[in-house]
Amino acid sequence: MHRSFQPNYIMQLTIEYVISLYATCFLCMHMFQHMLKNFLIAFMIFPFTIHYS
Repeated sequence: MHRSFQPNYIMQLTIEYVISLYATCFLCMHMFQHMLKNFLIAFMIFPFTIHYS
């Protein structure tokens, strides 16, 4: 028996894929922002630490 191809199954897969993609992007951006902020803080504090040590 030939099983019919369900379009809603494809839709569900696509939606899940897109959501996971968005979540990954959001997580990466969040981590990148956090890293950038820490880097900027370290970059601003580091010269003072060297200067006043």
